[in-house]
Amino acid sequence: MAISGSRDGTVIIHTVRRGQYMRCLRPPCDSSLPLSILHLAVSWEGHLLVHTCLEGKDKNTLHLYSVNGKHLSSERLKEQVTDMCVSGEYVIIGSEQGYLSIRDLYR
Repeated sequence: MAISGSRDGTVIIHTVRRGQYMRCLRPPCDSSLPLSILHLAVSWEGHLLVHTCLEGKDKNTLHLYSVNGKHLSSERLKEQVTDMCVSGEYVIIGSEQGYLSIRDLYR
């Protein structure tokens, strides 16, 4: 699958072989402020990790989705994420403050 995120808060998933549209995801948000997708990562099992930020606020959140697009969990972050990658069952996150954190993908 190929994924893309946009400033309007949507994540679109396509197939790689044929480029066919599969689904559109919209991470949950408890605010009326615009939500931007800043980073995306995919695990080998197809789980999708989405980093979002509320515009005008410094509220960063990670969202985990199943390969079928089901929202599994969300976690608020205290720091601004600059990069992230998934390795096995872990997500590695680099922050603007220079911190590196390793988290269990499924917790």
